[in-house]
Amino acid sequence: MINRITLLLFLGLAWGQDEYPYFSDMSKQFEFESRKIVIHEGENIEQYMSGGGSVFNWWSLVFETEPSYLNAPIQTNYVYKRFFDIVHDGEKIHEIELLRLIGLESEAQIIINEYRQQIENYENTPESITFDKSKWQSDRAKRLSCTMLSGISWAIWAARPPNEEDQISFVLSGGLVVGLFISYITINKDDYKILSKTEQKPILQVLTPEQSKSLAEAYNRKIYKEILDK
Repeated sequence: MINRITLLLFLGLAWGQDEYPYFSDMSKQFEFESRKIVIHEGENIEQYMSGGGSVFNWWSLVFETEPSYLNAPIQTNYVYKRFFDIVHDGEKIHEIELLRLIGLESEAQIIINEYRQQIENYENTPESITFDKSKWQSDRAKRLSCTMLSGISWAIWAARPPNEEDQISFVLSGGLVVGLFISYITINKDDYKILSKTEQKPILQVLTPEQSKSLAEAYNRKIYKEILDK
């Protein structure tokens, strides 16, 4: 009987013992949850859809059996993004705040000073003008192909005697060809000049994920002990 009572007392004491990261006292647990650092990491999947709608069918100008508009195909793309968030008291923080929380103020200041130097270098960098030759050539090729295709279609249509009902469409189509040709020959190179400046870099992550997790765990155990000893 005595042995059973001793065993029950031992189990009761063991059950009431606090063990990281939990407290039997809810007020202490609440304080710990408010002060601890949590690391969230994982992967998000973002879906992007493009296309769809209707596009003009140029062959309808040549063949009467062709529809005026066609359904454009719909494309679906997926972007996979990884995330690594440091959270304190429900708010995302940068690793600079992490270093300050755990008492490494000098290390945090080093990162800030380096970024201030980057900003100063960025402000002193003059703007430059570049010519987007590839886009200019691409737009010229598109306009030329549209002009040629519409011109050929209009010429084929003009080769047959148009009906009275088709005369308005015939004239409008001819105007479209002329408009496309003018658009091609008047393309302005100045529209493809880009005023650019070296991109300003954000405060990048200096610590590795493993370092951040280790520092957060060490800090959490430290404040757990502080709360436990109160």
